[in-house]
Amino acid sequence: MADRTVNGLRGCMSSLDMTVGPCAEQASDSLAREQVALLSKYLNFLSKRVNLIGDRVRFELKLYLEMGTRATEAMKRLAHDAPELTKLCGQANALLASAEVRQMQLEGVSAALRTEISRIVRDLPGGDPALRKEVEGFVVASSRPLIEFQRAWFAPQAW
Repeated sequence: MADRTVNGLRGCMSSLDMTVGPCAEQASDSLAREQVALLSKYLNFLSKRVNLIGDRVRFELKLYLEMGTRATEAMKRLAHDAPELTKLCGQANALLASAEVRQMQLEGVSAALRTEISRIVRDLPGGDPALRKEVEGFVVASSRPLIEFQRAWFAPQAW
């Protein structure tokens, strides 16, 4: 069966624009008008991006994997252990190597990597100054492409 997601989204936009919007207009409900416009705009955005969401999720996981790998390497080099981060990096590598992985799995490991990297950075201030400087430095540097990508993804929305 063909994927009709984009057509369904376009139908929802049409319903909002042609039926719900005019009703909100007639009711003189400014909040309802605003919400209808936002919903329509977001559904339009989604209809243009829905086929790229899997690629976006995979790209984000690659960026978090790179960040996690660099953190693990720095910690090992400076005689610190990061078993949870090492495990998560292994999981991310395995998922990215699989053609049959589900998006939810990618998102789950990406979130876990993000959380573990954040935990490590939060725990650094009282620790080894050389490790803190190195890890914080590349986390900030590695965050730039992620932020640029996220901005580019939502740029059509003008957010």
